[in-house]
Amino acid sequence: MGRLCDVSNLRNICEFSMSLTLTLNFFGGRSPSWVEEGCAVYLKRLSGSMEISIKEQGSGKVAGSGAISNASKAVKNFLKQTNNSDWVVVFDEGGQPVSSTDLVLRLAAWRSFGKKIRLVVGDADGLHESVLERANEVISLSRLTFPHHLARLLVLEAIYRAESIRIGHPYHRS
Repeated sequence: MGRLCDVSNLRNICEFSMSLTLTLNFFGGRSPSWVEEGCAVYLKRLSGSMEISIKEQGSGKVAGSGAISNASKAVKNFLKQTNNSDWVVVFDEGGQPVSSTDLVLRLAAWRSFGKKIRLVVGDADGLHESVLERANEVISLSRLTFPHHLARLLVLEAIYRAESIRIGHPYHRS
């Protein structure tokens, strides 16, 4: 049975946590091979602690348009495939900044929800407003701006770092 924990107890956080299944929804098409190789490293490292799947969504915007009627096919498909009960977390430059220890707590909370968790990274133009409106949480990776392909790798590294903190693995050095 899952339970939420506080930052003061990170070494023992959620020792009775439920399993976690994440779907990473990446808009913008395939990444360069070096990004895919890096993502594969973190996916392999995380395979023992959670189930992660990646969905390549295609281009997320139609040039010059913010209206849902003009949203790309990829955006419409994402919204259609996302149930009302899914918990959608968007990574966007305008989102709330979080630390690695904050992410530990969020992962613990997401485990306790018992819902499908969808993490979303936009393409070079960001995310369509309808995806941002659907989000339950909007998180910023950094105040810096990164290429969208690199943001995919950063999301996976951040999740791995948070899991390492949770289980007391020495990967994270605070």
